Amino acid sequence: MKGELAGAGPQIAGAQRPSTGPATEPSTGPMVLARVCPEGHANPSTYAQCGRCGLPLPGDGVQVRRPRLGRMRLSTGELIDLNQSLIVGRQPSVSRVQGAVMPKLIQVASPSGDISRSHVEVRLEGWHVMLCDLKATNGTVLVREGSPAPAGPGRDGHPARRRHRRGGRRRLAAL
Repeated sequence: MKGELAGAGPQIAGAQRPSTGPATEPSTGPMVLARVCPEGHANPSTYAQCGRCGLPLPGDGVQVRRPRLGRMRLSTGELIDLNQSLIVGRQPSVSRVQGAVMPKLIQVASPSGDISRSHVEVRLEGWHVMLCDLKATNGTVLVREGSPAPAGPGRDGHPARRRHRRGGRRRLAAL
């Protein structure tokens, strides 16, 4: 996936450490079960310590508005908050909606047509962020912040490897 998305795909920043608190913007997401640290940061109920400040979390979960789960950076440098589901593409549209909330439509430039009209969905479910390829012609590659860019077309940066034996020599082939 080229075009206006950074690298070979969207970059998701901060998706591993969902938390919020007094120092951040007010949460507007759906209600979720959370464990809140003494500093006021909401965390998934499965966490033992705060993903933001590292303090131990109390034993009981409470219902809170889900905080932003991360950010996605476009190649223009624009940061998109992950506080609701998104559809990203050249001319994104929604054919059906899951739940009561309409996904936000993010239009990106793709002069060469590498990005489909509705290319990828970034779906938020509870505390989880999922990237769903919408049957895009050129596929979708997720590049996490801090990870190396893919080596080339069709490679995801983490190719599976298998061994071939021929005449006593070993050869590694990327799949």
